[in-house]
Amino acid sequence: MEVGNEKTYWAKECEAQCEHSELNRIGDNISRGIVLQEEIDRIGIILRSYVEQAKEEGWKHFGVKFTHVLQKECWKYFGPAFEKYWPGVKYVVAVRDPEVFVKTTKDSSWPEERIMCSWASTLGATLFLAEQGAHIVVYPDSFETNRVASVVRALGLEYGEKAKTIFNPAKNHAHFKPGGAPDFYESYPDEMAVFRKLKNMADRFEGI
Repeated sequence: MEVGNEKTYWAKECEAQCEHSELNRIGDNISRGIVLQEEIDRIGIILRSYVEQAKEEGWKHFGVKFTHVLQKECWKYFGPAFEKYWPGVKYVVAVRDPEVFVKTTKDSSWPEERIMCSWASTLGATLFLAEQGAHIVVYPDSFETNRVASVVRALGLEYGEKAKTIFNPAKNHAHFKPGGAPDFYESYPDEMAVFRKLKNMADRFEGI
């Protein structure tokens, strides 16, 4: 799968994570309340450049990893852009167990409530995409089963040795696993209800 080139404004140093640094920066700005029309226009320019390069270079598959875009304020701008410029896009959405998300973010300056607010802000767009047929993977659950490999193959891609190394279950440490603390789940009943629904959607398609 192609992740981009200089004509799609993709930075080579982002290769390890397959991320588009400029689109991530725009998403980060929006999530912080910084909305500039020139950056909103830039989203369309970059997405369109991928389509043009795919035709020019004969790319069969292309895509990148995005951060922030499913947060409520970001999806307001990114969602319509994807629909306009990448109408046939296949979404793969990674949903992190909220307890794990809090555990691995607690060394930041954010209190638990703010961390959960950030996590929950993605649920609306995630649920919408899931109901539209997006592939849902849940971390860490899907990394310890065949779910990731199944999704990769369903997209028409090869699940090679590099992928097996990246998604090696043995690399998961204890602090990346949910502990099932009742008080945590009881504190966020609405959020956990949506998470369980998304997890069920992922589990349902385990055998694709």
